[in-house]
Amino acid sequence: MKSKHEEIASDFLFYCFVDFGSGLDDRTMTYVVPSKIVADVLAESHRTWLTTPGKKGQAHRDTGLRRFLPDYTGVFGAGHSKYGPGWIAKYKEAWHQLKGSRGLE
Repeated sequence: MKSKHEEIASDFLFYCFVDFGSGLDDRTMTYVVPSKIVADVLAESHRTWLTTPGKKGQAHRDTGLRRFLPDYTGVFGAGHSKYGPGWIAKYKEAWHQLKGSRGLE
């Protein structure tokens, strides 16, 4: 994603992230995530990434690229539970969020 996605937040905008699995027999899963959540996650994870040193101890350079991940343990560290393993599970197939949004019934 891009830095502009940190600013895009609307009660009527949702992102659908599709996990195709790792093989042809895997069932696809869709995560329906409100744009405000996506914006917050992207902004917080990028800020944290910028303040942590790279593999060789160097400072990270700011870019327009953002990563939306199902597990940010590698960014935040193992002790950070807010966006650790499973944080995105409540958005799995959460199509019910769209009901009533802009007249969708």
